[in-house]
Amino acid sequence: MSSDARMYHPAVNRFRDQLESLYGISVQIASSRALSEIYDLALTYCLALTKSEMGFVDLLNEDRVDMDVVAVKGFAPPDPRFYERFKRMPVRPSIFGRVITEDRPNISNDVENDPGRVGQPPGHPRVRTFLGVPLRVGENVIGMIGVANRDKGYEAEDERLLSTFANQVAVAIDNAMLHQHQQEMIARLQQLHQHLSEAEREQLAALERERTAAGFRLDPSSSSTQTGPPLNNSQQEILRLMTDGLSNREIASRIHLSENTVKSHIQEILRRLEARNRVQAAVRATKEGWV
Repeated sequence: MSSDARMYHPAVNRFRDQLESLYGISVQIASSRALSEIYDLALTYCLALTKSEMGFVDLLNEDRVDMDVVAVKGFAPPDPRFYERFKRMPVRPSIFGRVITEDRPNISNDVENDPGRVGQPPGHPRVRTFLGVPLRVGENVIGMIGVANRDKGYEAEDERLLSTFANQVAVAIDNAMLHQHQQEMIARLQQLHQHLSEAEREQLAALERERTAAGFRLDPSSSSTQTGPPLNNSQQEILRLMTDGLSNREIASRIHLSENTVKSHIQEILRRLEARNRVQAAVRATKEGWV
């Protein structure tokens, strides 16, 4: 077969078309800042890409011992409480969990007889075939995408395409989470403004400008080495309420302590955090991810 003939081979053309479509949908997903929209677009395309009946997105929790099912497509359970009861999936060497425990894609074209099968919750539709791939940001696995019930099963080409797409989805999810964290931080700081003196507001504004200039760059390794504040549980709760912008009286009412006791706790918090005032303590707590 000549090189010209190979260029127009149906399989080559199909793969090229898939890559072009993959690029287009990846650009669309990357431009979104809403997690729900990213999940919906990702699963819609995953099902079309692999000709699957249903799919899901799972994200690892901080302790990395289980995952939350954050999105499902192609399955509408008859019991509205189904997702509340089964939204958390343990990380274990099952057909699904192997994607995380072994950090690699997994194909099972005979799920019911697969040695890794551990059953499924009541009310879940029958799963005949399955393909799962990791969601990876840099070297960190943050979760997985799974698709199921392709009639003729999954092949290496499906795995390759879905893995390529999953890398783009993972980055989009990570960016959207970072954007969401930024918005939450700004909202807390704005609420804190309501309880500040004019001098304190000027100081906080300067800190916000410094933060904005530096940008929000998330170090993937920071979450594993981050430590909590040098405070006891009561002081951590008071610090959280301070950061939310509550006054001493409001904090006292919320946690059922006297206002003088709250004031004493706040003085100790400022001492331990080496902060001159509530603003510095709140800004540090927000930046360090303590609240």
